[in-house]
Amino acid sequence: MSETFPAGGGDIRLEHATLRGEEAGTETRYTVSLSRPADARWIGAFQDAQAEMPQHRRFRLDPTGASLAFSCRSVEGPSGVFDLLLRAESLLEMLGRRLEAATPHDPVPFPASPRVRTVA
Repeated sequence: MSETFPAGGGDIRLEHATLRGEEAGTETRYTVSLSRPADARWIGAFQDAQAEMPQHRRFRLDPTGASLAFSCRSVEGPSGVFDLLLRAESLLEMLGRRLEAATPHDPVPFPASPRVRTVA
């Protein structure tokens, strides 16, 4: 299930069908693709959110900005993975709102002044 987030730089979402896990001892490392690669502005907002909110530090953005990674302990089971996916979605939604709010809206165009005909 993928959700669409607001445009304006924040329209990135998780592509759940791409979720992959790789066991590493007592943990499983998961990766999930993003709907599109993140640009520098989005990556900066992601890093700011992680600095502000420690609960988001479990997520790692790959160097290309195309996927998100996180790890779960084996004892957390499927519910732990689901919980982290929900947290990731919440993070992406928050980033979308922040980027949308920071995006200047297009100016409202003024209609052209009506031409005045002069009669000679």
